[in-house]
Amino acid sequence: MYRKLAAIELVQNNISCVSEIEVPALWNGSLLAYHKTQHLLIGNNYLLHVRSLLEQVTNYDFTQTRTLLAALGLKYGVIINFGYQQVQIHGIKTK
Repeated sequence: MYRKLAAIELVQNNISCVSEIEVPALWNGSLLAYHKTQHLLIGNNYLLHVRSLLEQVTNYDFTQTRTLLAALGLKYGVIINFGYQQVQIHGIKTK
């Protein structure tokens, strides 16, 4: 629900947002398949991963977001966790 809410708010504020992006899975330059992800592509520049009700964002979330950033040729991503006690925001930059 938080992901859909974020997408609606972005669009209503005239910020382009694409949900359920398809990311190409490549092996040695050959296309294997497309992977559909729940991340949001914001302004064709940033990747947003929305999580909820976690105590902490997991290592898997960080790794998955970095992998998708690389596959899409993007530099920056954000993970937002609407946790039990507080909102957590983590910025991610590819190397």
